[in-house]
Amino acid sequence: MAEEAYFNIWDPEFRANPYPHYGALLTGPPRLVTFGPVSFALVARYADVTAGLRDHEHLSSMQPPPPPNMYQGRFAGSRNMLNADPPQHSRLRRLISRDFTPRRIRELEPHIRQIASDLLDQVERKGAFDVMADLANVLPVKVIAHMLGVPPELNATLKHWSDTLISGDNKAPGMPSPPESCRLSTNWATTSRLRSKNGTATRAPIW
Repeated sequence: MAEEAYFNIWDPEFRANPYPHYGALLTGPPRLVTFGPVSFALVARYADVTAGLRDHEHLSSMQPPPPPNMYQGRFAGSRNMLNADPPQHSRLRRLISRDFTPRRIRELEPHIRQIASDLLDQVERKGAFDVMADLANVLPVKVIAHMLGVPPELNATLKHWSDTLISGDNKAPGMPSPPESCRLSTNWATTSRLRSKNGTATRAPIW
């Protein structure tokens, strides 16, 4: 039976210095972690993680379904790719994998390099450099926005939407998703841009 370990990412003291807790996760089998009424095994070693990701018979990415009234419209009762198992996960992954092939990334490389260069030019003019705020948080948003066809002036809006949606999963097990995350998911579903085969927008753009 796996030994229990303390690993509470919602504890402010733990978040301030989690590093002393990492060693125990890497020196033995998966450890049990308890959050209130919920207990689960925390898998951290590379070999264990790899084996678990491939063992869909015994391990699952599925989470309990959200309450029926949490999401409305097109997303009602749906799951995202991160919380799905094959064949649903495989179907969702195929929809986006074509935009992340090695060839597609190579085609984007000059544009990505230009974005990075522009960001570093801004840092040079400012005279100070915060790696996360000035580069790491900004570069992926600009690249993804370009891939989605989002106008540059709305990059900050896209980042806010993304952070809000992700916050729906950044909660202690058993706790409901933040209301703003649920509202945004519903609004995204009802106002998202649908395109016909020739690329003509058939509904009002979300941007």
